[in-house]
Amino acid sequence: MKKSLISFVLVAAVAMSSLTASAINFGVRGGLVVDNLKIDWNEQGLTDAFNDRLGWQVGLMLEVPLPLGLAIDGSVMYMHHELDVLDADANQYKRSTINIPVNLKYKLNIIGVGKVIKPMIYTGPEFGFLLSNEKFSFNNMGGRFKKFNTTWNFGFGVELFNHVQVTATYCLGLNKSIERTWEHVVDGNKVSELVEGTNRYWTVTAAVLF
Repeated sequence: MKKSLISFVLVAAVAMSSLTASAINFGVRGGLVVDNLKIDWNEQGLTDAFNDRLGWQVGLMLEVPLPLGLAIDGSVMYMHHELDVLDADANQYKRSTINIPVNLKYKLNIIGVGKVIKPMIYTGPEFGFLLSNEKFSFNNMGGRFKKFNTTWNFGFGVELFNHVQVTATYCLGLNKSIERTWEHVVDGNKVSELVEGTNRYWTVTAAVLF
């Protein structure tokens, strides 16, 4: 009896593993990134300190289907960001990050066209890790991008023929991602103040599932 029970558990475990593996969709994803830095020192007259530039991203994804049209979508993405700093030298800064978004997705299966096109929405956290170009300069005053950044994603898109997904995502910054020292004069005295900003960005991506 004990051997039979052990055998049943092993067979059930193998069957569940095979079912889970076959249900997971793997794929590749790539697209565009548009940064939108929200700087907290705007009241000091530096509203136009940064201009957004177009970047790109590429990576791997997996999707785990759940009941009721839901799915868990996870990716590991390499992102290349570009930014204009409108200082006296008109500097341009490039940096790269590894981003890991984990989203809860809902697909609407419309009767009659579900095999061709499925609208979908999703939301979830994203974790970013800085790989290069931590420091920058603004009018000879130092600043840096922080090494870890967290955003919350809100996205929508469509799935075509159960294998291609086209999506647009707004990534809302949850923590301060950039800081620098702001030197100014108060009542004739030179004052150094740490000022911070939050990075928010849009992504537009296409993914192919296998």
